[in-house]
Amino acid sequence: ILTDMRDGSPWLERKLDGSQVTACAMSNNSEQFAVGHADGLVRVMKSDPLPAARRRLPRTLDEWELQREQELAAPLEFEPLLRLR
Repeated sequence: ILTDMRDGSPWLERKLDGSQVTACAMSNNSEQFAVGHADGLVRVMKSDPLPAARRRLPRTLDEWELQREQELAAPLEFEPLLRLR
């Protein structure tokens, strides 16, 4: 967990496998940070994983796929979700 030095509030939490974390540094613009481990491994990561996660969103279904899903959902009401990107 990275915390704000001013008030100690949590700012970022990441679960990391491997050896003990021994160092951490943030870029000037706070977009990336580096984590150093006791075994010499250094990881550089983005602070905000949301843009990468949005790129992995499922694609929009074609009309025939929506029709198939509606038929499979019967007798339940089927209403596809709209995704805003």
